[in-house]
Amino acid sequence: MEEAKLIPLVDFMVDGRSLLEVKFHLNKHKRHGILFYRDADLSLKQPEDEIELYNAVEPYRSYYHAFPVAIGLYVYHKQTNTLSVSFLREQFEMYYNTSSEAFSDKFFEDLQIFQAQVYVWFFCRVD
Repeated sequence: MEEAKLIPLVDFMVDGRSLLEVKFHLNKHKRHGILFYRDADLSLKQPEDEIELYNAVEPYRSYYHAFPVAIGLYVYHKQTNTLSVSFLREQFEMYYNTSSEAFSDKFFEDLQIFQAQVYVWFFCRVD
């Protein structure tokens, strides 16, 4: 599996794609839920700017700032009031295939949510 890295947007500019086309493509996949990135405003990015990108199907193992939960599972736990730290830890561990022991309960309590069509992404703000 490929090691995670910050990816310059210019790396997506293949086959004559413009920066605008790359941004449209990334936004489309983020709304769908397959890709996730925390950058609030992709429109301010330039080709040489890097983006921390997460993939719902293939986790990156260097950054542990975001993880997906299938929308149906999220809705079920939300409706049954079982969206707990232990549930989030379990999802984190399944996605990254690693223990969540190094992360405090506060880490999981403070996660932000991005709801897409197929996945809900839980992520932490890193300033």
